[in-house]
Amino acid sequence: MIWKKPAKTLVVIKQSESEDLKYAESILNTLREPLLALDSDLRVIKVNRSFYETFKVTPAETLGQLIYDLDNKQEDIPKLRDLLESILPLLNAREIKQDLGRPLFILLAIEDTTNCKKTEKSLERQYLMLARTESIANIGSWGWEIATDTVTWSDELFRIFQRDPQEGAPSFAEHSVLYHPADMVRLKQAVEVCVADGTPYELEIRANRKDGKTRVCVARGVAEIAPDGKPIRLFGSLQDITARKLTEENLVKSYESLKKTLNDAINTMVKIAERKDPYTAGHQQKVTDLAVAIAKEMKLDETRIENLKTAAIIHDIGKMYVPSDILSKPGKLTDIEFSLIKTHAQAGYDIIKGMDFPDAIAETVLQHHERLDGSGYPNRLKGEDILLEARILAVADVVEAMASHRPYRPALGIDKALEEIVKNKGKLYDSEVVDACVKLFNEKGFKFE
Repeated sequence: MIWKKPAKTLVVIKQSESEDLKYAESILNTLREPLLALDSDLRVIKVNRSFYETFKVTPAETLGQLIYDLDNKQEDIPKLRDLLESILPLLNAREIKQDLGRPLFILLAIEDTTNCKKTEKSLERQYLMLARTESIANIGSWGWEIATDTVTWSDELFRIFQRDPQEGAPSFAEHSVLYHPADMVRLKQAVEVCVADGTPYELEIRANRKDGKTRVCVARGVAEIAPDGKPIRLFGSLQDITARKLTEENLVKSYESLKKTLNDAINTMVKIAERKDPYTAGHQQKVTDLAVAIAKEMKLDETRIENLKTAAIIHDIGKMYVPSDILSKPGKLTDIEFSLIKTHAQAGYDIIKGMDFPDAIAETVLQHHERLDGSGYPNRLKGEDILLEARILAVADVVEAMASHRPYRPALGIDKALEEIVKNKGKLYDSEVVDACVKLFNEKGFKFE
């Protein structure tokens, strides 16, 4: 007769089966499992070496002892006590009692599950850590066994959708109600490709909760493909990024509001400068249009173009410090008067430097009259020491100034202006900037508004 319970096996052998008994005794010590032999009175008559090593007991503490007394005497050995508490009901089973009075030899094979218990506890801890991590990151995980159409969800996924875990995860076919219809179409296409060739996917989609609210989520998935190329299962996650998206939207609104305020301030500064020098009204805007067009032609990144645009629109703001009669003087300027004009680059830099602008903007304003050969002002910079944005602004400034009317001369026109920058390309003006400027006028039809 054999009874099996978790972690142990009870074998009852009648003594009349003597050959079986001798065989059992002969192999007792060769087995790795702890073995305990009892007679018909449930007295310990033999214990193998593995039993002693597992439960840290001696022969004197076990042999000849009734199984019930062994329980009492080994109270300081929790592992053995727990074991005996679990097997005593088994030994008192009806089937055993029926055979009492007959010669019996009972062999109890015990499986030491200590390591299994440790593994179970470790897995429990890891599962708890994973669940907490998912909760903190607002990420729920899922799995889909394709053959059985069995879907499993983590606790966090149930929370995201506000569904009762007791109801279980919906089948994959039922997922259509969980997402916005347009997003479900994209998700379905991504899953089909993933199942077909294992291509992972990542999509931003809208999830529908039971309370009717929509959550913005990032859906990710990857397939496990068998050696024959067939998909076995899909794994994935759904991260609730609603709070992050709301923060991003608020930041965008805040940025747009700040940008509007900044633009209003810039426009005010432009009007002040043009009121001071009415003959150059519109000059800064025209220079800005050309400078931005050149920068785009040269494929500068958006941030640099935006900074250049700001610098260009206020590049002459320093002229507020130059006397009006000098700015509007119809005749040739004296050396002293021209020296005063030159101060506007430094004055503009000083004004902008005290404001909340990126450093490149102030530096571009300061350097827009510098020249490659060091003949410019205010610091006689040369070549690469001059910011690229300032080199672009210099060319745009010269072209617009020559093409427009000034108090001391009539407009010279675009052709003369382009001739000037081409003649001094590589000497006064950056060659790449000049080429881009000429291309805009001659090939792309650029015109000043």
